[in-house]
Amino acid sequence: MQAQAAQISQAAQAAQAAAFAESAQAAQAAQAVQAAEATKVQALQQAQAIAAAAKAAQSHAAQAVASLQAAQAQQASQAQMAYQAQANAQALAYKQQASLADLAAAQQAANKAYSAAQAAQATAVGGGGSYGGFGGGYGGGHGGCPGC
Repeated sequence: MQAQAAQISQAAQAAQAAAFAESAQAAQAAQAVQAAEATKVQALQQAQAIAAAAKAAQSHAAQAVASLQAAQAQQASQAQMAYQAQANAQALAYKQQASLADLAAAQQAANKAYSAAQAAQATAVGGGGSYGGFGGGYGGGHGGCPGC
């Protein structure tokens, strides 16, 4: 009977040791599950942070594109203004050249009129015509034709 009690005691001790081992394994498994959960939460947080960073990068890219488009529009506007200014300057230069040509023609006409006036005055004063003007020519001032 004593041997039987010893066997039962040994069996109980073995069962207790097995239960303790299982308890330790269960605790290790629970720790592993907790570690896996913590890793999962950490991975989820990292994924959310990456998604937020990607969204911010996309927003910055959109702002950069908008700024670039605005700069291009401003550059095109300035180019159009420069082209218009050049066209206006060219038109003004053409008008100035035309005015200078008109002025030169008017100067020539004035010179011709002045020359004609001088010639007419010389003819009237100096007597170079067919009747000789005031002082000479046909009859003149010396007589010749008593009835004249």
